[in-house]
Amino acid sequence: MDRHPPGYKDATPLRLIARAPSALIAPSPRNSLMNLRHLAIALIALVTFTTDASAAEQWYGTADGWGLMVDPDGDCSFTVAADRVEIGVPKTAHGMSIELKKMNAPRVVQSVTGSFDMQVQVGGKFDPREPTVKTRTAYSGGGLVLMQDDRNYVRLERAALRRGERVSHYVNFELRRDGRLLRFGAPADFSLGADDQLDLKVQVRGKAVQGFARKNGGAWKDLGVKEFAAVKPLTAGIAAINATDVPFNPVFESFRLTKVAEDRLELPGSTPPAEPGDLEKSDETPPLQIAVIHGADANAAPQFQKFLQQNEMKPRLVDVKGLQADKLAGVDLILVTSDTAGAWDNGDAANLIRQTGRPVMGLGEGGYQLLGKLGLAIGAPRGWHGTLTSARPVPGIKLWDDLGPAKDGGSHQLYEQSAHVGIHLPDPVEGVQPIGREPDNATHYVILSQEPHFLLWGFTGTPEQMTKVGGDVFVRSCAHVVAMDRPAEVELPDSTPKSPAMQHMAKTLQLGRQVMGLKQMKAQERKEFVDAVVELLKSRPEQVPVSIDSRLAYQLGRTLESLDDRDFAVATYNRMADAFSDASGENAERLANSLRGAARRADLPGNSMDLAGKTLDDQSFDWQSYRGKVVLVDFWASWCAPCRREIPNVLAQYEKYHEHGFDVVGICLDTDREKATSYVDDSEIPWPSLFAEKAGWEHPMAIKYGISAIPTAILVNREGKVVSLKARGEELQELLAGLIDLPEAESSAEDSTKAKSDSPDSEGGKDSEQDEGHSADTPSQSETEEESEEAAVATEADS
Repeated sequence: MDRHPPGYKDATPLRLIARAPSALIAPSPRNSLMNLRHLAIALIALVTFTTDASAAEQWYGTADGWGLMVDPDGDCSFTVAADRVEIGVPKTAHGMSIELKKMNAPRVVQSVTGSFDMQVQVGGKFDPREPTVKTRTAYSGGGLVLMQDDRNYVRLERAALRRGERVSHYVNFELRRDGRLLRFGAPADFSLGADDQLDLKVQVRGKAVQGFARKNGGAWKDLGVKEFAAVKPLTAGIAAINATDVPFNPVFESFRLTKVAEDRLELPGSTPPAEPGDLEKSDETPPLQIAVIHGADANAAPQFQKFLQQNEMKPRLVDVKGLQADKLAGVDLILVTSDTAGAWDNGDAANLIRQTGRPVMGLGEGGYQLLGKLGLAIGAPRGWHGTLTSARPVPGIKLWDDLGPAKDGGSHQLYEQSAHVGIHLPDPVEGVQPIGREPDNATHYVILSQEPHFLLWGFTGTPEQMTKVGGDVFVRSCAHVVAMDRPAEVELPDSTPKSPAMQHMAKTLQLGRQVMGLKQMKAQERKEFVDAVVELLKSRPEQVPVSIDSRLAYQLGRTLESLDDRDFAVATYNRMADAFSDASGENAERLANSLRGAARRADLPGNSMDLAGKTLDDQSFDWQSYRGKVVLVDFWASWCAPCRREIPNVLAQYEKYHEHGFDVVGICLDTDREKATSYVDDSEIPWPSLFAEKAGWEHPMAIKYGISAIPTAILVNREGKVVSLKARGEELQELLAGLIDLPEAESSAEDSTKAKSDSPDSEGGKDSEQDEGHSADTPSQSETEEESEEAAVATEADS
């Protein structure tokens, strides 16, 4: 096996060939003809690449039947044998992504015009490790490429994408048009095993490129058509992409490029498609293929299946517990039912949904949780729960047209019986389109879509509970979210947005993605990053909602708190508060106060805290009377399921330690005094709770200490100093054991009890997980116990 192409003894860059071609032409007649042919291909490719190639780009001659070898950075290798090319890529970034200004992927290409088919088999070890850029994902890819120029090209490749410990193997088919990426490929499009044999094929007819893939010699699968803006000559062949810190050596075999006379695309091995005239005569539209991801409700899934079939759609039932990428392959829409609530907590299932790249319509609580897990503004934790059955149309949304007369107030009844979750949206959010709102609240929306292809249908009811109008609006909403993904496949925003507002939001998202990398940064790098965030917050255009920047602010603050650099975290909270104070608007000032409170809370360990207010039974509260005691200050709400699940533990510690100097003070963030009082009475909670009428998250103590997630449990020692900001579960038990000495007899009895509670079969033992809690964006005033049993993620207070 030769490390350079057959017929070449020299790896001289092609830019020198143009000056002295005779130096590379062997004297024999046969070799002269062969090398002249090679030179002709090289010169054609030179014309194609000259305008965009950098001065460092290396061209290594040609491989028979494959084309010209191009290595933009001059650090890759090409190993050529009979009908086989292996490209060696080092452990540095080699990409083909113009939006990232990275076009240095090694490739073997030739110039082609007209209609043609191109095919190759791709193998080798696809096992990405750590990403070459910490804020991005580790990725390896190798396959076919068709380029008009650096801003217009198609990639069809074998791909491997690592997220944590999981590697997804699949076929990636994507198009850049005028420098814009039009939808990434996704694992669900064509999933692979790591050892599967894979063949790739494209058919090029005019400006259309149709992709196909098959594994292990099976049937070809049609991956759809990508279209260039215009017909131009192409540079076509193979390429290798590496975005991981290990060397990558994809192997390409059985490459074929065949010119064809007719301009018709057809599936390899299939019957030819109908002629255009026949298609024009057909009025049939293919039915929507819908994957219905459902939970344990035995009635819901069959109802949705029947309902969708009656409306000429093709449903595919998928149990969320057995969710796999191949079960979502080829669908037009992923429908997530309400009874999947709680299934998205660990993130794996949500990541699988994300990787499909398919439109998603989330229903009720389950859909709301999934959309939140995907990081969308129309998902958790921005919800407000209730029992609505109606929605009021947002003006200008056509899916409400021709539904007949609305009820008083302009709303339509969609269900006979239902609960709902709505999204609190006081300010416009880029990319979010409200569709239907609560009849009596102009800032709470129960149906919303968000670019590129997501929709929240906030009602939890099943199809049998829908009215005729409700069914019509539901079907139209399915079509609406699918249409968001067509016909141009969803163009992502330009990488260099023009308006100040768009530039600001793009920068906010960019910095938000980099926050998790703070742990790997050095002290000076962290300081520079914080400086950049603060400057961004100061420069927020008026058109950008405060909520956009608040998410970044809280994310940064919490990450710094986790790094055990309290002084830096406190200073950063205060700097961000000052940035919002200088901004206009009531929400900006509220957020500034909350961030100052967060700084005050972060600085509590080792310092004293102060409480004031009135209790649930409207009595004055005297914090000074607790001097000399160990006190747990517990921020909670009756609707917060994690708060309720922690109560038995606190009650047990209260019973054990109260006579020895332990007490509890609750701070209730309910808005309804009666509901909070009822819960306290039913649970037989003996300690007092501070309460402010209708305040909720605006309780003065919550503002004072920047409380943006509950339960928040702060433990104060006998000297009045805070010893922990996370005194829950086992940590509370361990802290109290260290702070309070029990008489010997009680201590021995407790050891016996603890041994039982530590058993794996014991509820609350060491195998149980601690709830994450609710955030200030989750004012979940659930109407029933069952509705509020979810454990929402404690995230930013950004609404």
